[in-house]
Amino acid sequence: MKLGSPSRFSPGASAFVAEHYATEAEHLAHFDRLLDMQMKSKLLPLWRVSGWCLGFFPTLVGGEPALFLTVEAVETFVEEHYMVSKEGGRGRGREMSHECCPY
Repeated sequence: MKLGSPSRFSPGASAFVAEHYATEAEHLAHFDRLLDMQMKSKLLPLWRVSGWCLGFFPTLVGGEPALFLTVEAVETFVEEHYMVSKEGGRGRGREMSHECCPY
């Protein structure tokens, strides 16, 4: 069974997963354009696997409610991190936070 297939999730959850994936792909592409090679983390493959696991295992155990709770928790953390960077950050990190999160 393919994760994200209609037999695993409701149509609304499947649409959310597809939309969220597309949004995150845009964010990654945005940061790829902003960062030069020296600034990119050598640990990016590890972060990708970790991020996948962070979404997969709670959803596997708790279904759709766990999927939505996990995404909400991660997005809240990221938004708070960007706000701190925007308000108190310095240099390029502050600029990137403003470019990524203009609100």
